[in-house]
Amino acid sequence: MCVSDLVLLNVSGEAMVKDLWDKLETLYQYKSLVNKLFLQKKLYNLRMKDGDSVTKHLLILKFQMKISASVCCVLYQIRGIV
Repeated sequence: MCVSDLVLLNVSGEAMVKDLWDKLETLYQYKSLVNKLFLQKKLYNLRMKDGDSVTKHLLILKFQMKISASVCCVLYQIRGIV
């Protein structure tokens, strides 16, 4: 795996691959309200650029919706709503 020196400093103590991935997830996969709002804003502001194909735009839209939905589900589980 290729990581930057800064990331390597944060994960250098992990011996097992699963522990390494868990550490990376806690460092970089934010599942907070701020992240949810950021993703929703990014989704709402998504516009098709001139010259882009409809297929490409729909793939980007689908990807953004999937990410937003997964963050919302995690937040509800953390709060005990689901």
